[in-house]
Amino acid sequence: NVTFLESDVDRDGGRIILVAGAPQTFGDDEERLLRTVRAAVDSGLPLPVHIGASRGRVFTGQVGAPFRRTYTVLGDTAALAARLMARAGEDEIYVAEEAFNRGASSFAATELEPFMVKGKSEPVQAFVLGELTGGTQLAAPTSQKLPFVDRERERAVLGASVAPVRMGFGTLVELIGEPGIGKSRLADEL
Repeated sequence: NVTFLESDVDRDGGRIILVAGAPQTFGDDEERLLRTVRAAVDSGLPLPVHIGASRGRVFTGQVGAPFRRTYTVLGDTAALAARLMARAGEDEIYVAEEAFNRGASSFAATELEPFMVKGKSEPVQAFVLGELTGGTQLAAPTSQKLPFVDRERERAVLGASVAPVRMGFGTLVELIGEPGIGKSRLADEL
């Protein structure tokens, strides 16, 4: 449940972007991502890697012309992950504090001194992610669907946003909230 989003190759290396929580969330996205990148490093990759991970809101969606469209993530969170990746040493995983606090309970880690990165006015707190120290296997998402209750206000707003679309006009609705509170379910109900 970690998405291989895209890759890019250049003369002196390349990058691979992995995301958890987009396009779908399972509520423990940070831990899933950290377990995935840790397993990749531990597998003994043939080339050295530098990994950065962060957590936060991003813009997600399709970008580009109709004949060359791609799904992507953009924003400060993605930029911070790139800055952390650039600072990480060979086969090191730098994790921003918020992502670490939410997903690294099963890992050893070394706290870094706060440091400045491009695009941030305050120093960034990060950790070097160590070995998996234990913890249980992550549970697979369940497919059992419970009855949909409450959310009358949100359902009314979403229902009203569909009317202009049916008449041929565009509408934008932003669903914001912590993982696991029902954003995907609300969209499914719509």
